[in-house]
Amino acid sequence: MSTERLFLVDPYDEDHKKLIDNFEKDNNIQTNVSTYIKKIESSTREEYKKIKKISNEINEALFIESSNKIKDLCFISGEKDISTCTISFALLKTKLRTRKLLDQAVDFAKNTLNMKEIFIKANKNDKSILESLEKENFENLGIQDGYILYLTEAEEKKENQRKIA
Repeated sequence: MSTERLFLVDPYDEDHKKLIDNFEKDNNIQTNVSTYIKKIESSTREEYKKIKKISNEINEALFIESSNKIKDLCFISGEKDISTCTISFALLKTKLRTRKLLDQAVDFAKNTLNMKEIFIKANKNDKSILESLEKENFENLGIQDGYILYLTEAEEKKENQRKIA
């Protein structure tokens, strides 16, 4: 039995690029991840890190790898100042019973990227992601640009404060 591992995509890692290329060929798709990697190819790793640090934009990708193949992939884009992001999942040729990446991506967005509003863009033909979203009680916002949009909000941490009269 092979183990599954979660990775944050490093756009300068040749192994990650090959895995993504193979994943896209296997699923006969082009993802936001490869489009983003092509967009930043002209930058050096140092320029990329500097821009990433000072930019208001968030662009990250996560994938689950098993047996040296990507099993699932998502792209996270958002804005730091308003703590809002959108997670887009790749449409898979081989259907998964459950999309484990959903919980991991939402957890990453909430706890690592500090997002308060997380939108999920789901392909209306992707039954596994739709079932997972419904089961997790994500709020269905309806169809937008051919995708079904869902929302989850991070719960505010309540601080116990004493009032001084």
